[in-house]
Amino acid sequence: MTYKEISAAISGKQRQLKNDLQTKATLVYRLGTLVAYGVNQPKDYPAPHEAFPGIFEEPKTRQQNWQVMKERIEAYAAERRKRGEKLNGNDT
Repeated sequence: MTYKEISAAISGKQRQLKNDLQTKATLVYRLGTLVAYGVNQPKDYPAPHEAFPGIFEEPKTRQQNWQVMKERIEAYAAERRKRGEKLNGNDT
């Protein structure tokens, strides 16, 4: 290996170690913040996607169409009426 290659390898390794150290320091800082929230304000404890943005995705909530749900409930009630069952004794 030449002097330039050795120098480049050493500087590359130093950059890698510095990046690893920065990552660990960020993790320790975030962990300390989360511990403080957990001890002092447990009701304000952040969700994983808020505590670690970019690592965890925000859960996507799917809202069902209310018309579809209404149709399903009506079909279920009609089937029960057809069989002669009563819904909690209040079915007319």
